[in-house]
Amino acid sequence: MDKKDTLVLLLVLAAGGYAVHANWPKIRLKLGLNDLNPGRIRAMELAKKSFDFDQNRDNTTVLTDRRANGEIQLPADPWSAEPIDEGHFRVFLSFTETGEPHRLLFNVDIHSGRVVWASEDVGAKAAPR
Repeated sequence: MDKKDTLVLLLVLAAGGYAVHANWPKIRLKLGLNDLNPGRIRAMELAKKSFDFDQNRDNTTVLTDRRANGEIQLPADPWSAEPIDEGHFRVFLSFTETGEPHRLLFNVDIHSGRVVWASEDVGAKAAPR
């Protein structure tokens, strides 16, 4: 390789590196790398283990029972989360009840482990019993 070829290769690599750095948030969303955030995963686990729908059973158990009884239909991955700020997340639960889609909102603080069922529905009417 000539010095000229090496220089051109380094310039191309530098430009590519800059382009990736400048567009990293968009690339991260497109590739689904937000799913790897340990805070996001922790927030969803806290919401699943919370006792919001029934004081004697956690949310996952309530949803599993309602699905088994045919009351609701759950998508393959009903839980999702998005960051609010450092250590705080909005966790969403999506399901279908009597043909109507529902999306519930939970606010989760991963540092304290506090989960607050913030909204009955973000776009529909009913909630798990």
